[in-house]
Amino acid sequence: MSGCFCAQMAVAGCGGERQIKDALQDMAMQCSRCGLCCHKTEMMLSKADVQLLGSRGHNKNEFLHLDKQGYAKLQNRKGCCVFYDEDKSSCRVYADRPQGCHIYPVVHSEEDGIIVDELCPMKTTVTGAEMAGKGKEVIRLLKIIDREAKERTRLAYTKS
Repeated sequence: MSGCFCAQMAVAGCGGERQIKDALQDMAMQCSRCGLCCHKTEMMLSKADVQLLGSRGHNKNEFLHLDKQGYAKLQNRKGCCVFYDEDKSSCRVYADRPQGCHIYPVVHSEEDGIIVDELCPMKTTVTGAEMAGKGKEVIRLLKIIDREAKERTRLAYTKS
């Protein structure tokens, strides 16, 4: 996704996770349900995302991939997120989807900072208030995901 990471992550461990979800839903952009954001996803997951999906009966071995830097990511199947149902153009875990999916299409670009992902055909429906609110969550999310990845890497290093 051209250097964009926010759609690839999830907010977790920040105490008011339900409040964050509710606030983000109140600012929701108009999604066309095209599924472009679910194709070739690099969605990063927090520990809280993994735990939530696991508590809903999903085997983490079937949806989770750990990369060499310790980042937890959603797996793809046939070029799409493992939870995306192409026949129905919908997410099979929508109610419990990762926080990064809630935040999308507001993303962090290495070059430009907080932006609306150009990939999203509904990018023009994101309001300034939504951009500001989700932008703050992107920053918080990046810190959480980075901290968790560093901890995984540290633990793997101490085990070897």
